[in-house]
Amino acid sequence: MSRRKAAAPLLPAIPAPAGEITAAFEREKHRFLTRHAQQCPYLLVQLLPDLPNRRLTLVASYAFSSAREWQQVDTQIAIAALHAKAGPEPGFAEAFACLDEGIGAARIARLFAPRTAAQRMAAGRS
Repeated sequence: MSRRKAAAPLLPAIPAPAGEITAAFEREKHRFLTRHAQQCPYLLVQLLPDLPNRRLTLVASYAFSSAREWQQVDTQIAIAALHAKAGPEPGFAEAFACLDEGIGAARIARLFAPRTAAQRMAAGRS
């Protein structure tokens, strides 16, 4: 007769406290998403490490309408800037401001883009 070991009881997962850099990123990301909620129904923010160059890349992928014509803007932050005396918040605030400018420029370009024949017809212009 073989004996089986009783399974060890599973311990509840205790979430590790968020680090200062992660918390600063999440706060700035939330502010960014809130600022763009009305104009970008689809908005995704990614944080990609570039460890060989000691940088982080922030990428915002967004669409201005439900047609989901995706656009993208990105910026980089030096990891050393996140360890400054002022903390990581100013570095992330500056990076998200660059993403704001990129989305703003795309929105302005969209306003001045030539309309298609279908768009002119829908607007009542031939």
